[in-house]
Amino acid sequence: MNALFPDRTLPAGFRLSSFLPASEAATFLAWLDATIPWEAHTLSLYGRSVRVPRQVAWYGPTPYTYSQISHPARPLPPLLQSLLQRVCDATGYAFNAVLCNRYADGNDSVSWHSDKDYPVGATSAVASLSFGATRAFDVRPIAPDFCPSQRMLLHAGDLLVMAPGVQRTWWHQLPKTDAPVGVRVNLTFRAVAQ
Repeated sequence: MNALFPDRTLPAGFRLSSFLPASEAATFLAWLDATIPWEAHTLSLYGRSVRVPRQVAWYGPTPYTYSQISHPARPLPPLLQSLLQRVCDATGYAFNAVLCNRYADGNDSVSWHSDKDYPVGATSAVASLSFGATRAFDVRPIAPDFCPSQRMLLHAGDLLVMAPGVQRTWWHQLPKTDAPVGVRVNLTFRAVAQ
């Protein structure tokens, strides 16, 4: 079953669906894992270097900077462009950029954040397409503080759409896990000003 919360409905602004069949998702994962020029980064935190616990790649018409990491503008390769068009057609949103994330195993993660660190981020929709290992994805309202999180599982081929405005009111994270999991890649489609 692919539901956000097994006994509840999705919060307003979230939509989750099975977008790609498993066989097609596996084909895309093999291509993404082998072809994308994955970048590993470190951040300076409290005077020491810390490895970012995932690899990334940016494709879009403008540069993108977040958490001390800067990515130059880079055109989408044809296969990513075709996936972007399919996501645009399915969602009705005019995405023009993709942040690719690669999680090698359960030690890779991304902490609580919202995707509002680019010019129209807080007001734009974001769509996340998953490939590879099933991973937990947590959401919680930004206010009030210390609100309990709610969890969904994202499977290969799942498309999670966060509507415009969600980034203003919700945090999300992909937590670490002790479970033995393989590679997960997710593509986050965004609309950036040109």
